[in-house]
Amino acid sequence: MFRRLETLPMELKLTNKGKDTLDLELKGEDIAISHIVLDELHKDKNVTFAGVHEPHPLFRSQILRVQTSRGEPIQAVLSSITRSKQSLEKLQEAAKKALTTGRM
Repeated sequence: MFRRLETLPMELKLTNKGKDTLDLELKGEDIAISHIVLDELHKDKNVTFAGVHEPHPLFRSQILRVQTSRGEPIQAVLSSITRSKQSLEKLQEAAKKALTTGRM
């Protein structure tokens, strides 16, 4: 039998902040959450770099680094989270519709 991994509370910690660069450590979630936000960061024209590093997959911790050419990196992160949430809400509605009517 498979053993379920212990669920940890999500924790976000600012580990490095510069004028145009920001590192955030996300603990307690798998890398999928980071990749959803990363995808939205890549769509932002003011973001010159966005990447995720997972030091070790068993520790459920990732480092998200963001660098911007204009604007605050924290604002880019917050905006990308908002857009991610909107996309997930659209996916949820489409899934509800598909599951109740049998089509998308």
